[in-house]
Amino acid sequence: MAAREEIHTHLGSCDILINCAGGNHPKGTTTQDYPWPDDLDGVAEEVTTFFDLDL
Repeated sequence: MAAREEIHTHLGSCDILINCAGGNHPKGTTTQDYPWPDDLDGVAEEVTTFFDLDL
């Protein structure tokens, strides 16, 4: 509870939470830790981003 209060005090309420743990299955990982604008625009086809992962 203390962690929740600390976060709420500094950042406000949480509207959405995305759990992207993955990592233990080849289809649950991305090719980079952080996407670049070209990755999101589909320019770099060999890059797998969060948005390319199967549900």
